Amino acid sequence: RPARGPAPHRRRGRAARALGAVGPAAAPAVEKLAAAVKDASPKVRSYALYALGMIGAPAQSAFPAVAEALNDADPVVRREAVKAMGRIKPPLDQAIPALVQALEK
Repeated sequence: RPARGPAPHRRRGRAARALGAVGPAAAPAVEKLAAAVKDASPKVRSYALYALGMIGAPAQSAFPAVAEALNDADPVVRREAVKAMGRIKPPLDQAIPALVQALEK
């Protein structure tokens, strides 16, 4: 008999959202959140980006995942990527080219 409870993608999304609510203290989760930005579920991807943004500058190591998400097929994911980019404040020499490339698509 299968276990009851939310589907795995919902649990991952809720976990990412909860980490975002913790804010900068969730910095130890940055690597896992960056990996979640590539999840099959758009909700998980968007919540992971939200969490990275709420962690702020301590999430700068996730910049490559955030930059890649600027080109995601899902518009909600792209929006969260832009917000996360603004909150993690990556070096401008990295952020500007990624944002310009997103404008061109």
